[in-house]
Amino acid sequence: MSARCESTTAEAPKKKSGSIVGKLAAVTVVGTTSYGAAVYYATQDEQFRDTFKSYVPGGKPSLEFIEDLQKNQDLHSYRSQVTDFQKQAGDYMDIAKKYGNKAVESSKEAYEYVNDAYQKLSGQKELPRLPDFNNKKPEEAHIIANEPVKAEINITSEKEQKSPVVQVAIEKPDPIVVKRVQSDNAIVSELSQIVTELAVILNDAGLASKGRTVVKDAEQQLENLNQRYAALDAEQTTILKAIEQLRQLADKVEVDMDEFRAAARNAIQTTHSETAVRIESKVAELQEQFVKTKADMKARFTTALANQLNDQKERLQREREDALSAQASEMQRQFIGKVKLLVEQERAGRLSKLEHISQRYKAMEQQSIRNADELDKSRQYHSIYVTLGALQDVIERPHKQPFVQELEALKNSAKESIILQTVLSSIPREIAEEGIESANGLSARFETIAEQARRVALVPEDGGFGAHIISIILSKLMFRKEGLVEGDDVEAVLARSGYYLKNGELELAVRELNQLRGWPKRLAYDWIESARRHLEVKQALEVVETQVVLSSMLDA
Repeated sequence: MSARCESTTAEAPKKKSGSIVGKLAAVTVVGTTSYGAAVYYATQDEQFRDTFKSYVPGGKPSLEFIEDLQKNQDLHSYRSQVTDFQKQAGDYMDIAKKYGNKAVESSKEAYEYVNDAYQKLSGQKELPRLPDFNNKKPEEAHIIANEPVKAEINITSEKEQKSPVVQVAIEKPDPIVVKRVQSDNAIVSELSQIVTELAVILNDAGLASKGRTVVKDAEQQLENLNQRYAALDAEQTTILKAIEQLRQLADKVEVDMDEFRAAARNAIQTTHSETAVRIESKVAELQEQFVKTKADMKARFTTALANQLNDQKERLQREREDALSAQASEMQRQFIGKVKLLVEQERAGRLSKLEHISQRYKAMEQQSIRNADELDKSRQYHSIYVTLGALQDVIERPHKQPFVQELEALKNSAKESIILQTVLSSIPREIAEEGIESANGLSARFETIAEQARRVALVPEDGGFGAHIISIILSKLMFRKEGLVEGDDVEAVLARSGYYLKNGELELAVRELNQLRGWPKRLAYDWIESARRHLEVKQALEVVETQVVLSSMLDA
């Protein structure tokens, strides 16, 4: 409001600060809306609710608060029950009035019957009037209802005062005893008063035996109604206390949410600025270090490979020439000696040993042939080793490059070995034509795949566009894990895979990523396939190298 009240001559920096405040307000509104949407979605989805409670700060208290508010809807059902009980009490009052009307009608019929009998016996037209019970107090009526009464009626004639009087004693049945219901409810107290007065009327009219069952039934129903009213009052008190507790909890949660939003906003701003500076410096440092290391490694590898090839070629040539020269000299010496010996034997008359000398000569010839074969095998192993090194050099290059020519050269060098041919034929030709990514390329690509997997880590299998948006927003609030952490969640799997990649354990990293499910695994599928191709080719070349070394050692 203060920014709006400023004059139009305000300086430019103040306008800029106002725009920053507006942006912060907009970011706060968007963050609050996203958080509220996430809370609502968590109340609808059980799987997302567990993730929301585990990774989002303040998620568990928020969900508990929402559940408590939903429980308050049960108050409407309690109010409807109270209404039903009031209606039932009114029904009981109507039933009691009906019983009272029936009792009055029965009293009238009995009174008419007694009046007719009295007129027939005494000749009087009317009975003496009964006392007025309506003007009595409730205590007096109660006392009368509890006292057994014997009524005596003197039946005499007005004309014959001196004649004998016939006394007829009519014994009334046991009176109806009604226990007054003590209640704070006005309806129950009124019904109890009506039942008491009804009992007094029936007792005075001598109809206690006929109305006893009805009055007892009404008294029992009145007692039940009083108990239900007492239970409703207690339940209403409990509900009001629970509502007050929920209201206090809501106020507390609102205060905590305000504090959390302020702290989160400050932490996000601080972390953003610090992270941006560190990332820029680290990227520049890594780029410079990578360029230097790449140039040094390339120069060293090229020089070392050329020197090793020349040294091996010269050494093998010298060894071959020396072996051939030594073998020729030895054969020539042996031949001359044998010729001399034969000449001497012939001179001595020992011509029978010429055949034995011929056999020895043939054996020496076979030995020479075997030596030549060994030299050929040594040359073949050297050729295989050289072509294998060239193929490995192509595979380890930073970018994909076909290695069809190198693979064919290796197959031609190993055409004499069935085992090597079988191992090399396991490499598909389409992989050789397309090439495979190096270990460094896979490591660099892993960071991109991991970031994409984190964005969809909270999306269910059948999640829609809203679930993707909420997952992307919440992924910014989740803490990154590093090292060999435990757990089957996406963040733990990515942490273990990254650890294995940094330590050169590509196969273990592939196994960890293969444990992903849902959208994260779909995004990491291409990387897993590329890593599997790299491992297949690398394992085949390791088998070839091991076989060559083993064969050379056995032939030696």
